[in-house]
Amino acid sequence: MDAITLKLKPRYHEEIELVLQNDKEIDYFDIPNGKEAVYNDNPYMFLLSGAASIPSKVYINDEAYDAEFCSGGADGIRFRLKDCDRPFLQSFGAIRIEVWMDGKQYYSKSIAVMVSDSEINNGVINMVEYI
Repeated sequence: MDAITLKLKPRYHEEIELVLQNDKEIDYFDIPNGKEAVYNDNPYMFLLSGAASIPSKVYINDEAYDAEFCSGGADGIRFRLKDCDRPFLQSFGAIRIEVWMDGKQYYSKSIAVMVSDSEINNGVINMVEYI
């Protein structure tokens, strides 16, 4: 079986490509290197390659989302998260993505979350510094 990859396609930044693994513990404690990062306030689409079907569930740091099919082609299956345009909005620090499909689970490595410099996000940063 070919490797399963997940491309995260933000609206305003470069896409990143993640290789999904069957082993949940792989790279679990690795600190994100910053080369691959998501932005908390960006809308995202996803492209799944090397898979035969759309995911039944997608988890971002244990928060479950339903996948909504957009299109399919030679490059893979395009989907978004149902009722969730900005999936990393509530994230801070790092995230891991877990994809459920065909009765199996696949995991990404840890990815850094970049927080935009905005009035709303500065409130979150101030709260974390206070704690």
